This record gives sequence, C-alpha cells and structure tokens, in this order.
Amino acid sequence: LFVTTDDMDLVCRCVMSEAGAEPDEGQVAVADVIFNRYFSPDFPNEISEIIVPGQFSVSDNGEPTTRVIRNVRTAMMNYRHNQMILPYNCYYFRAGRYHNFGIPYRQIGNHYFSLSEEATD
Repeated sequence: LFVTTDDMDLVCRCVMSEAGAEPDEGQVAVADVIFNRYFSPDFPNEISEIIVPGQFSVSDNGEPTTRVIRNVRTAMMNYRHNQMILPYNCYYFRAGRYHNFGIPYRQIGNHYFSLSEEATD
C-alpha cells in the first residue's frame, strides 16, 4: 500500500474525526473502508478525492492521537498481508445504524459497516 505522507495524514485525520472515540478495531475498520475505496475501480484513485465532505468527516481541530496513527498503520499492514477486518467490498459505514443502501455486514462499536450491492466477497 503506497500512500504519501500527506495522504497518511489525511487518513489519520479522517479516522480521528469519524472514529476517534471508537475502539481500536473500529478505527482500523474505518481505515479499511478508505483503503477499500482507494483500490476500487469504482472510486477515485486519490486519497484526497475519496475523503471529501459528504463522504467522510475531516477535522482540523488538532493532530490525530498516537492511537489513531497506530490503528491506521495497522490497517495498512493488514491490507498488505490480506488480513483486513473488513472484506474488500466493504465501502460504507455510518454511526448509529446501517445505511438504506448496501448490504449490512457488521457492527463495530457505534459504526455499522455495509458491503457494496454489486460486488461479493
């Protein structure tokens, strides 16, 4: 998984904003969704084009915590070794409940993760 330092910072800020209070597994899973989109032909191939308002929350309210940075790095390593928490076709999540689209897959903490309706894993 090759991302720039700026991309890594953006992913960490996004995970901090979306899942800063979630358990480690939940933070890794949010990063999985970002990386799944990054490698999917159905989404832009730039991290900065994936993490956009309306799709993800990104906060400039401070630096990501050491725990968030560690969990994003864990997600990257898991991706390299095909040991992600979520399958490759898991592109969606939201807090509190499943989206009204996608295939409900798994709840981790307060986040509900869904698979693409078009792909199976």
